[in-house]
Amino acid sequence: MITRTEFLIIYRSVYTSKMVNKICRNYSIF
Repeated sequence: MITRTEFLIIYRSVYTSKMVNKICRNYSIF
């Protein structure tokens, strides 16, 4: 079992990476 804080950290990192991918795609940096 993972603790709640670990879950929040993983969730936040995944969420931020998705947001960064979306922003990069919009500005066509990559």
